[in-house]
Amino acid sequence: MIATAVLIATAAVGAWTWWALAGAVAVILVQPFLEWTLHILVLHDKPLQVGSRVFDTVVASDHRKHHADPRYVPLVFIPRRWAGYLVLTTVAVYGLMLAHFGAAAAAVVLVTQSLVALGYEWTHFYIHSDAPAKNRYIKVVRRAHRNHHYRNPDNWLGVTSPVADVLLGTYPEPPQDIPVVSYAKDLLHAPTPEPPR
Repeated sequence: MIATAVLIATAAVGAWTWWALAGAVAVILVQPFLEWTLHILVLHDKPLQVGSRVFDTVVASDHRKHHADPRYVPLVFIPRRWAGYLVLTTVAVYGLMLAHFGAAAAAVVLVTQSLVALGYEWTHFYIHSDAPAKNRYIKVVRRAHRNHHYRNPDNWLGVTSPVADVLLGTYPEPPQDIPVVSYAKDLLHAPTPEPPR
């Protein structure tokens, strides 16, 4: 799906514009905060009970399964059944960019968004694999993400970058000062998080 989006967007690029470059830079700068926000508000969302009915999203349900078994590869990658959400989001972003900034900017944003998604997928898989971390950056993101899974899921919410965690107060150092919580593998029993300070 990512490769198809890149091919379509690349074919659609006409003349390069400053808006196209600004859009690509914006996608890259927003990514750490998007990861953080989606992680805390969407992926860690709890089911809502209204009367006798329980409403839950497939995204949060799958993420709880990922926490229960972080090494289960089909849930390390973004599950295919989330494709509908991803397509709708991509179409909305592309449509807004096309309407306001033109085809070139929309295509460059789509390509950048797709490449960032590919980077996210690769990084998340690498973090959960047994492959050795050979550079300092991968060691940092791997340690943070593993602390998120095995120490405390309320912290270390970024996957590809610790920037949002550092700026939003969810990157405690040293991690050993944060106790291991019982709900690290069972997010349904996590207390309702307090907003970060």
